[in-house]
Amino acid sequence: MKPATFKYVRAETQDQAVELLGAADGTARILAGGQSLIPALSARSISTSLLLDIMRCPGLDMVLQSAGEITIGASCRQSQIERNPVIQQSIPLLSEALGWVAMPQVRSRGTVVGCLAQANPGGEVPVVSLALDARFDILLSGGVRRRMPAEDVYARETDTNLPPKSLIVSAAFRSCAAGEGWGFSEVQLRPGHVALVCCAATLAVDEGGSIRSATIAIGGLTTSPYRAHHAEKALLAAGGDVESAIRDAAHMATSERPWPSRTDLHATAAFREKAGVAAVARALKKAHARCSRQAGLKNDTA
Repeated sequence: MKPATFKYVRAETQDQAVELLGAADGTARILAGGQSLIPALSARSISTSLLLDIMRCPGLDMVLQSAGEITIGASCRQSQIERNPVIQQSIPLLSEALGWVAMPQVRSRGTVVGCLAQANPGGEVPVVSLALDARFDILLSGGVRRRMPAEDVYARETDTNLPPKSLIVSAAFRSCAAGEGWGFSEVQLRPGHVALVCCAATLAVDEGGSIRSATIAIGGLTTSPYRAHHAEKALLAAGGDVESAIRDAAHMATSERPWPSRTDLHATAAFREKAGVAAVARALKKAHARCSRQAGLKNDTA
């Protein structure tokens, strides 16, 4: 099939892009990587009056490192970020998760921020943004700028809380803290397929081996990704038996979901719940193994 008729405009600046969005109707779409958008338009599962290309806007291809965080511009390709040495060193969780996104050909065109805006239920990048306390820099009409935490953006069962007719110009991810371990795990039907469930996690341990910080984010189980705050707190109170604590936290993280588990043509809700427990446990074990090696501790969970 071919897309329904639409108007294509290439924005020259960020401000112009927002002005054009403001003047368009509610069906206007932003074109960045287009790896999901174009097939959806071609299948006519969605339609648009305006396709607004932002890939030539100055300043959107930046990767900036500052104290404690890395900022990624809206036109940065997934493969570019996946292989970037600064990303691999400072936010390795994102680099690892990007390796699970579709196929290399898709990652060569798709954008990191595009994944955040699209917010697919099993999207890897939104899950990492939650685990790393990411903040989205958003441009609105009139040059107004806002910074929204990822957890506020994904605090709805469907869609996002992004302001209408706005543009995410960049996303800032916190850098990996000294001694912090990270882990990403995903359950797929086959390599390159959409995630049935996925989990991004970080852990840090003290000198005695007890967990002193933890983040757990889950995608695919529900329509929107979420942070498992109760499971995180349980890990901090677990004491020295980390293996048992991880097992219990994996069950707790999937049980505390804020919305119902989802069923689609790929998997039932019951299957996703079981797969979610395994994905969380694997991600936490990877994170613990890495932070234990950095701290010079014996690891019993790998």
